[in-house]
Amino acid sequence: MRMIQRNANPEMSLSEVRAFRENLVRCALKDISPQERQAVNERKERMKRVNNKIISNSDGKNPILGY
Repeated sequence: MRMIQRNANPEMSLSEVRAFRENLVRCALKDISPQERQAVNERKERMKRVNNKIISNSDGKNPILGY
């Protein structure tokens, strides 16, 4: 089986870098709308449920970390 190759530094245009940085600052300052906040909270809850399901299916061990 081949491991998935990753690109640590993907090619980005200057406008993509600016948009990324603006969004990062906006999120860091928690300057997000109530709808965005709700979407983030829903995603966090979904990630927690999936994580708990994976661990429960693996006899209480984290298969990613190996313990």
